[in-house]
Amino acid sequence: MRAACKIVASAPPNVSRMGDRLQAIGFLERLPGPDNRREIALRLTTAGKRHPQRIRQQRESMLHQATNSMPSTERRALRTRRASDTAHRHRRGTRQTPCPLRSLNPLHWPTGQARRGSVK
Repeated sequence: MRAACKIVASAPPNVSRMGDRLQAIGFLERLPGPDNRREIALRLTTAGKRHPQRIRQQRESMLHQATNSMPSTERRALRTRRASDTAHRHRRGTRQTPCPLRSLNPLHWPTGQARRGSVK
């Protein structure tokens, strides 16, 4: 539990409830600890491992649909901005923009409006 709390930067009751929900939908297994009966080992199920991949594929598809529907001038501006951001990150020595929520959202589930299915 301590390790899971540290990974998601959350308190034990919150992590326990998160584990309950993930187990209820079939994404997580709780197994007896190998060295101590009081410990519980957490393991993602096959469905739990596939879910983030499916989310990424859906987001990529939505992104392609959105960019394909943009006027060419906006697409060009977006490409220019992305190239500028990439160059800036290279100068700073980082490969991708750090996402402070990534550690709190390890499965990369949508947040805010996107969770309810609307896209802005």
